Amino acid sequence: MYTIAVELHGLAQLERLHPELTDDVRRQCIAAIEIQGGTFVEAHNGLQLFRFRKARPEDRNAIVECLEQVIGILKGRESELAGWNIYTDYIQARDDEVAAIIKDRLALVSEDDCAWLGDDANSLIGHYLQLEDVQFGNRLFHRVVRGERSGSLPGGTVEQLAASPSAVESILDVLIPTEMLSGAVLVYGEDRFASRVNVAAALAKLFGESRAVGWLEFEPREGSSGHGPLISALNELHLHETRFWLSEAEQAVWDERVATLHYLMHPLRDLCLPDRLSVDLVCAFEHYLAAYVRRAEAALSPPVLLCHAIDRWPPVSIGALASLLTRFEETAGQRSPLVLATASNASVPSAFRSLVRDKYRLPRLTASRVREVANTVCGGDTIGGVDCQTVNWERVSRASGHRSDSVLHYLMDSRHWDRLSEDEIADMTPQRLAWHVVASLDRDIQEAFLAICYVGQLLRTDDLLELLTDLGIDRVRVTAIIARLRSVGIVQHGGRIVPTFPDHLTRLEVELAESGKTVYQRVVHGCDKLLDDGRLIVTEELLKLFGRYEDGRHIPRLYHLLVSRLLDERQLTEAHRLLYDTVPTNGFAEDTRLCMQAVLYTNRLRLALLQANLHEAERVRAAAERIECTESCDFVAADLTLERSRLSARVASGRETLTLIKRAIMVYQDRDDQAGLARGNLDFGLVLLAQEDVLEAREYFQLAGKMAASSGDLFEQVRADVLQMTSTFIHGNFSRVLNQAAALSERTSKAGMREIQLFSEFATARAHFELGRYEDAAASFERGCSRARFYGWKAPGDLFRRWLARALVYDSRTRRGIKMLSDEPESRESCFFLGEAWLRFSDHGKALEALSRAIELPADPRSSVEAIAWNTGYAGFEDRAIGVFDGTRVIDHQLLALRGYVLAESGRLEEGVQEMHRLTRELKVSEIDPFNRLYYYLYSLILPESGDLNIDDRSTVLGRAVRYIQERTSRLDKYSHKTDFLRRNYWNNRLMSHAQSSNLV
Repeated sequence: MYTIAVELHGLAQLERLHPELTDDVRRQCIAAIEIQGGTFVEAHNGLQLFRFRKARPEDRNAIVECLEQVIGILKGRESELAGWNIYTDYIQARDDEVAAIIKDRLALVSEDDCAWLGDDANSLIGHYLQLEDVQFGNRLFHRVVRGERSGSLPGGTVEQLAASPSAVESILDVLIPTEMLSGAVLVYGEDRFASRVNVAAALAKLFGESRAVGWLEFEPREGSSGHGPLISALNELHLHETRFWLSEAEQAVWDERVATLHYLMHPLRDLCLPDRLSVDLVCAFEHYLAAYVRRAEAALSPPVLLCHAIDRWPPVSIGALASLLTRFEETAGQRSPLVLATASNASVPSAFRSLVRDKYRLPRLTASRVREVANTVCGGDTIGGVDCQTVNWERVSRASGHRSDSVLHYLMDSRHWDRLSEDEIADMTPQRLAWHVVASLDRDIQEAFLAICYVGQLLRTDDLLELLTDLGIDRVRVTAIIARLRSVGIVQHGGRIVPTFPDHLTRLEVELAESGKTVYQRVVHGCDKLLDDGRLIVTEELLKLFGRYEDGRHIPRLYHLLVSRLLDERQLTEAHRLLYDTVPTNGFAEDTRLCMQAVLYTNRLRLALLQANLHEAERVRAAAERIECTESCDFVAADLTLERSRLSARVASGRETLTLIKRAIMVYQDRDDQAGLARGNLDFGLVLLAQEDVLEAREYFQLAGKMAASSGDLFEQVRADVLQMTSTFIHGNFSRVLNQAAALSERTSKAGMREIQLFSEFATARAHFELGRYEDAAASFERGCSRARFYGWKAPGDLFRRWLARALVYDSRTRRGIKMLSDEPESRESCFFLGEAWLRFSDHGKALEALSRAIELPADPRSSVEAIAWNTGYAGFEDRAIGVFDGTRVIDHQLLALRGYVLAESGRLEEGVQEMHRLTRELKVSEIDPFNRLYYYLYSLILPESGDLNIDDRSTVLGRAVRYIQERTSRLDKYSHKTDFLRRNYWNNRLMSHAQSSNLV
């Protein structure tokens, strides 16, 4: 194994006279060598021995690095030491035997303060060092003449080669006149390293000490629905400070959306299921940016946005940034930040092009510049033992493609490249030069780099370091490896550690052969552990990693997690793409293939139901019934059964639905799957609700909520809250509904679940409406309209506008309500509300026309059991419980009741009475229908006291209406709500007035 021995002359006397000196030297040598994987062996015969027990002959770089470090340490203490020698060789022997061998060899040496290589070490690493052969006795020694390397690792870094003082000055010449202007400055050139280094240097020089706030730095990061660059500019400190720089109105917007930014930074720490991620992100980022600009101005520091490699940004991020900057320019009194962007060429995306005010092209690395920089960085008149006078710098520049990283890669083994013909140099690429460096790396560095290629883009730096440590590399050594790879441009660190050339992955797998397979298996195992620990989220990229060489056994489970989350977040388009267009095609074993089929059918069925595509749902169910799930499919079998029950709830009987739900619950219980049990019990409660057992259903919803909370499943927790609120609304306790809706709104606001937050606003508005608080209801409906418009929701927006118009009608703003309803698309609900409005306006003819038209129109389809229904205002509440199995809707009965009343009021008394009699006597209206009181009250108003049409007793009918309203009133908690319900609700007030005049109350 590789061995480095350090001999200090007069060691015993030094330890006695200057123990601090020897201790200090020993500590420095140990630190320098252990960071590269070496181990200190206690002194033998006056030698400090260091051995590299895990290193192989090809692991050259670590040895050369250590040797240089130790030479530097001892040279720095020469004036204090009596003399020293270093001896390095590759020796397979025990520690005590090695010490004796080296002691004997050094006994022949008659020179001090030198580093020597043995023959074996010389054959392995000699060509990386400048050596001089010296004969002592009959033995040839190889003395290290200089500490610089000639081969794989010269002393410079890619940043040093990329730095150009003249380029910095030129960038400053462009920036200085632009500093107080709006728009962007584009710095472009093929050398991305040079762009990054020189732009940062220019900014540092321009702002100097005034850069108290700093600039926002954007990286071309992938992921997060194309918003990776925006997310890369976020940091915890700025997030914390943002609120203090916003107005009160801005704070309200910020407070509602900041949780989305926290989630994007820490998707596993902050529970969030954002269903309008893009809209929320851009809105929150606008406030984040405004606060940054104001903070910078207050600190007398120019606000700067540094956008790296903007030509590699996803279009959605470029569009978002361009839109934000345009709004800044258009806002009076708001200073726009200075934007400094880099790109590989001047052809930036069109969305950003209009913002560019000035451009600067970085000069290419010419032959003279390459020589100048190489001399400065790599040292002196020689580079790696090659005389600078003999180097063909034009050839170096041409072979490197004028890139600073490629220049460094060429110089790292110039002897090799100099042997190539001009034709071969003409075909040279940056990837090939970089690959030569990778191929020359020590084996453990290559293995670490392979792991980075696999997961660098997926993992945070801390998790990546932990995973690399699990490969068997010491943590300190891991840090040194990453630093070295970055210094020579093999990896880049823009928030995540990623390879400069991703296509090196395949070649490296071939290079490492069996050890590469071991790395892959350990990386997959490490990622699996991070998933189990909740520190890694399933992404499409992770799926590809697991499917690269695995037998596919992990894929179904991960695929199910990924698609389920997309469906939870209502990213239906993305879910459809994964389920139909990009299905994994691994050569699965039979059990795994069946599992994959079960996962596909489960999620395809769920998607079809959410999209109300019953034809596709039936097709998927038929296909799913043909597969036989094995024991390995247990994790998805119950979910598939539950989705089948949801389809059954739409098209079949309640008995079949209950049977399927119970079957799913039994599997969840066997697996102790609390999240699954929550899903099953929620669906069971929905069947009970459809059977009009509202209170029993609510008990199941509460039980499911506790199960979901114990499992940490946010989606099912929120769903349980929604259904508890729904059942409470149907039961009539609007006092509790208002509290539940407020709590639900707060929870979903933090979770980014905007659709359910909007539904809680609708519940609030409807509760106010039922209580007769029409002004409050109108305000809530108006807020809902604004929110729906902001998020681009058409169906919810239409619904809120219809109900806003209805609230205005009942709030005595009838003309405006009629105008709004007349402008709405025709639907049963809009026609019903228009009929109400014309009735309030005492125009019975138009009222009857609108109501008759509403009856003619087809009923709206019912929504999926897990979807929020927006087709009518009753679909998400009363229609969950009433008429589910007989196909009727609550609005049907209201239409018949109001139409019968209008018929009678317009002179067609017989028709009106007959219609109301059929409604109250023949149609068997549900006892839990919350509008029973209205049906009987309206009937009592048109019943004559005598004659042929006196088919029911008027007082009895009115008494029944009173009983219903008293029953509903008793369910309210607050006294103020009871009085409002009885006196402020338009129809309830009329009912109670008639009841009092009839001595019924």
